[in-house]
Amino acid sequence: MKIRSAVAGAAAMAAGLLVAASPAFAEYTVCNKTGQTTSVAVGYYEDKTNDGVENGVWVSEGWWNVEPGKCATPISGPLKVRYVYVYAEHPDGSSWPGESPFCAKDASFTIRGNTNCEKRGFYAKNFTEVDTGQEAKSYTTNLTDN
Repeated sequence: MKIRSAVAGAAAMAAGLLVAASPAFAEYTVCNKTGQTTSVAVGYYEDKTNDGVENGVWVSEGWWNVEPGKCATPISGPLKVRYVYVYAEHPDGSSWPGESPFCAKDASFTIRGNTNCEKRGFYAKNFTEVDTGQEAKSYTTNLTDN
């Protein structure tokens, strides 16, 4: 099943986000089907159980610079979460924003927690929610130009 989500772009850029289940590998992959190198960040809820006590935290990670026609694997191994959040942008500022805020910074990052970004020295970006399916162990998001 393929789903096309809403797109926002800078200048005259019109870009799309196409997501598709991919049963071949156990991982979350982002493929760049555009004509430009694309910077990608992901977010997810990391749920941990310690001595029978459940606790978790929202995590955001980035940046993967994905060349046209190439893929990156931000999450390796079988998916442990149903929802992954993705943010992608081109060097010209055009992007695939969503409605779910996560913290980010300009350099490579792994940030635990998605609140008070500015107070902690980060900035907030709105990531797009991707439903990978209830039982999915792998999933691929394809970034496309319209």
